[in-house]
Amino acid sequence: MKANDKGTPQGGIISPLLANLYMHWFDKVFYGPNGPASFAKATLVRYADDFVVMAKYMTTKVRSWIENLLEQRFDLTINREKTKIVDLAKPQNGINFLGFNLKQVTLQGKKNVKLFYLGAYFYYGRVGSPSYEKAFKYYKLAADQGFVHAQYEVTKAYHHGLGTDKNPQFAFQYCKMATDQGLPEAQNTLGTYFDHGMGVEKSPQEAFKYFQLAADQGYAIAQSNLGLCFKQGKGSFQSDEKACEYFKLAADQGLALGQYYLGLCFKMGVGIEQSDEEAFKYFHLSAEQNFVKGQYQLALCFFEGKGTKQSFEQSLEYFKLADNQGIIEAKSKIEECEKILDQQENDAFIIDPLAEKLNVDNYLEKHDLKMLRTIFEKMKNTPVYLEAANLSEEELKVICNALITNHRFAFIGSQQDMEVILKIFQEAGHHLNSLWREKLKKQDTQEIVYGLRFREQIAA
Repeated sequence: MKANDKGTPQGGIISPLLANLYMHWFDKVFYGPNGPASFAKATLVRYADDFVVMAKYMTTKVRSWIENLLEQRFDLTINREKTKIVDLAKPQNGINFLGFNLKQVTLQGKKNVKLFYLGAYFYYGRVGSPSYEKAFKYYKLAADQGFVHAQYEVTKAYHHGLGTDKNPQFAFQYCKMATDQGLPEAQNTLGTYFDHGMGVEKSPQEAFKYFQLAADQGYAIAQSNLGLCFKQGKGSFQSDEKACEYFKLAADQGLALGQYYLGLCFKMGVGIEQSDEEAFKYFHLSAEQNFVKGQYQLALCFFEGKGTKQSFEQSLEYFKLADNQGIIEAKSKIEECEKILDQQENDAFIIDPLAEKLNVDNYLEKHDLKMLRTIFEKMKNTPVYLEAANLSEEELKVICNALITNHRFAFIGSQQDMEVILKIFQEAGHHLNSLWREKLKKQDTQEIVYGLRFREQIAA
């Protein structure tokens, strides 16, 4: 492996900040007098380092301008696998961006469109201060004339009580209108209404049906909801494998909820092969989007050293983020992290703060080396420590091998044991600098003992 001094790691916390610093100037030049906004009347939509350029004609000049600016002037690298030109004039085509599938909509007539946009102007305050009442008035006029996007806006207005009184039944009715016209976000919302019994009688089967319709159109939130249906066996047969399949579809579109659920699947090895590394990856992606459950799970990964190098500093950082958003369990973990960090500051301790004492009582009755090896094999990558004295050279050889293969294992023994095990290390070709050695005093008896642990991965 070779260190790279360019770029930032995938999922790194600094990545969005650096992306925005660079891409801010991309925005400036894009909308400058010589940019595509000027010569091709193009529009740029950007979130961090992900962006979409829209133009009536996507010419070679537009693409070359973007490639030259980013790769030559800014010295960045475009991901060619994710970069493509899509003709949105074809109804079957769409683009996946920030968890949404975007398509061109054929506007139905002129009057209802004008009414819809007038409602949008009042909603977003484009004609003075926002007015939800006036927005609702024009959205409803357009909706009653069959304009699908207006129907969905009226759904949200009745659902949240924006510009009108809350009315779950009316929200359901307008959502059903939009659903019948194939709007995926409406299909997903209608599934939610059936799932929770809002404005309609509760029906897991109907909820599953509408989640499926929206998911088949690539709607990320619906894919995540469908995954939960399969996970819980709600409205369909139970299948952890199908659940993971739909969580993966949602996660690949950047949906934080889907990334979190997929991380849980990898963590527990349910429906997919267990992998701490993959779990860490998806928890990190979710946490980057400020998803609180992802932050808590990521903090646990750093705390336990699963899927990544153990780091109580980073664990503390993410536990605090989770605590700020109301995760109750985070408070006790914050106290644990702070206690451990204080101990690290005052002590170059040998024993992992999370380690449990290894029980070898059964072995001591029989002194079967095969049994001792089996004990250590089961404890691989687990924080444990063994306290023993006056062991044979064969036993110390087994312990020596356990120290090398499990960097979270510590051995506490007598000075005589340490002298023998250090000799075994040297004879096996290991440098003594690879060991962390410490003289310790037992609190109960004040007896002096010696601790030993393989140095790799100890330093934070």
